[in-house]
Amino acid sequence: MQIYTGFETSINTLTKGYAKVRSTDPKIAHPTNPNLLRQLTAVEHARIKGIPETLVEGMSNTLAHEALGQSVLFEPFRAVGRLLGDSLRRWLHKNQSVSVNISWEAGCFPEDHRKGTTKLDLEFDETSIAFASDLIEEAKKVGKCVSRSISSYPGVAPVTPWVHNSSSADYCGVEYDQEVYYSAEARPSGHIRYKCLIKTFGDNDLCDAHEEKTNWFCPPANPAGSKTFILARAAA
Repeated sequence: MQIYTGFETSINTLTKGYAKVRSTDPKIAHPTNPNLLRQLTAVEHARIKGIPETLVEGMSNTLAHEALGQSVLFEPFRAVGRLLGDSLRRWLHKNQSVSVNISWEAGCFPEDHRKGTTKLDLEFDETSIAFASDLIEEAKKVGKCVSRSISSYPGVAPVTPWVHNSSSADYCGVEYDQEVYYSAEARPSGHIRYKCLIKTFGDNDLCDAHEEKTNWFCPPANPAGSKTFILARAAA
């Protein structure tokens, strides 16, 4: 017979048949009467294996011991599940490319007006996907288009403002500098677009403005809604 006082740091295997009160299973000795022994409770069985007590809450004693007796040590397998979940999340959150059309207009005066279109590949990572998702959710809540300032297009290096010193002969003594502004807009419909405004100043006077914007499009889906992601999150 296996008798324990409750102060031990280990215990022999507790099997699915523990509720049958077999003589070979571990027993707990009474603290003052050596002639009395008792079975481990289902809660104690769960704690020994590091299993949340809530998993057997409300079960009969027999069913709880059967479930726990067929279980494994909780923490090592939760760690395995967490690693699997993290790997799945990294795979799900790998960068996703979206090709967009950009329309642009430039010039401060009618005679200097220019416009055109071009294409650009945006690269969405986990952060930019989450940003787009949050902005769309905000638009849905308020029921109208919303906008936020950003630092650049997703996955595209931002435009670096330049400054030309007035001492340069190429610029006739005029000092030029730029200001660059990026923003993102979202609609309640789930569409988003990105904008960029570049202002050029000569001796602090606005002399050119270049404004461009992507077409409205649906950004890559946040994988939080996928079954695979839910599985990964549950495993973690």
